[in-house]
Amino acid sequence: MQNLNTQRATSQISALSLAVVIVLYLAHALPLYFYNVALPAILRHQGVDLRWIGMLSLLYIPWAFKFLWAPLIDRLYIMKLGKRKTWLLFTQVALVLGVLALAFT
Repeated sequence: MQNLNTQRATSQISALSLAVVIVLYLAHALPLYFYNVALPAILRHQGVDLRWIGMLSLLYIPWAFKFLWAPLIDRLYIMKLGKRKTWLLFTQVALVLGVLALAFT
């Protein structure tokens, strides 16, 4: 009887894990689809030059080479904050600096 309950719990965990993976994949893929397919079409429809639309591909470089800088992110962190909070703090500061830079241009 206990074996049957264990199998049910395992199948529920597996279904939940699969659902989480699907949701995370969609959350990852939809912005990439918009960036790679929809945005160039929208910009072209509005008359933006093809050279400028092509320059958008430069924004893809950090994502394409994330396998190179991911080990660095995994190793460097502030002990008091922990790994995740360190990089959340870093990205929030970078976003604030980026918004300030945009405000003064």
